[in-house]
Amino acid sequence: MVPGVERQPLKKLEPDEDQLLKLMNRWRHEALQTGHAIERVVVAYEAGHDGFWLARWLRERGVEAYVMHASSIVAACPIPSSRQNPPLRGRCDPYSFRIA
Repeated sequence: MVPGVERQPLKKLEPDEDQLLKLMNRWRHEALQTGHAIERVVVAYEAGHDGFWLARWLRERGVEAYVMHASSIVAACPIPSSRQNPPLRGRCDPYSFRIA
């Protein structure tokens, strides 16, 4: 979410950290043009063993970055689960429903 920007800026990028930083700076500039100064940038993403270098790289550039394990992400699951309506990925136990 970018304050002052109507669209939801979801992008799929090639694995290029410089392009990612350029895109985040563009969004910051777009928000500033609408009168919303961005003081804090936070990213959170799911990554395997290789994803931590990017978090360190982003933190060195002033971006608050969090790496999460896929099984830690709470996701809503359809009830009841069936072959035609399988559960979404993520935790679908009763505890997860209470915190979601």
